Amino acid sequence: MKKIFSWTIAGLLLAAVVFFLCVPYLARQGGLGEGSQMHARQWRAQLLACQSLEDVKQHFDCFVLEETADGTRRIPVSEVVAGRPAALVKSFADGRWIACTHASSHGAPGGGTIVARDNSGEVHVFFGHVCGHLSVRGETLEEFYRDLRGYNEVREVPFAE
Repeated sequence: MKKIFSWTIAGLLLAAVVFFLCVPYLARQGGLGEGSQMHARQWRAQLLACQSLEDVKQHFDCFVLEETADGTRRIPVSEVVAGRPAALVKSFADGRWIACTHASSHGAPGGGTIVARDNSGEVHVFFGHVCGHLSVRGETLEEFYRDLRGYNEVREVPFAE
């Protein structure tokens, strides 16, 4: 009985040490699904370095959404390269465009982070619950931003350089 008690205490102490060492690290990395300043900063810089939507497609794993009778399909529009962040891209009839890179809250590094950049160079950062691949729609850039701001209760965050 004394041995079982000792092993139980040792196990609880080990779990506490692991918890207190891992949770701060995961919080900094965005691994808890609440967004990551580090990923936001990196993706913002990468998106701002792109001069066009074609340039975005060279640096991100881009996809578009297509509505079908069976639901929404994700269609790749750039070469998929391991390690590159995913980005939902959308071109509008008036020539404007938007690219939204993101990470799912469900286990992805930087989870819960969305960084959106449009053709004017405007960048918006959102943190919150990003479920799987981003599914945002709109026929105009304004509609797209409105849908993005209402997506899964994510919140737009001010971003300091």
